[in-house]
Amino acid sequence: MAQSYGVFRPEGMAERALIVVDKAGIIRYIDVHEISEHPDEEQLFDELRTL
Repeated sequence: MAQSYGVFRPEGMAERALIVVDKAGIIRYIDVHEISEHPDEEQLFDELRTL
């Protein structure tokens, strides 16, 4: 899946990514961070509320 969404690293692991896919299979939100970074949960919740 990481390769499909473009977040797979050549070293063999994925980036830290939040990907929201709707029921129709459409990507509605992508947030990619370095492994050491933590995503902003409030930003994710705000995006989810808009769906």
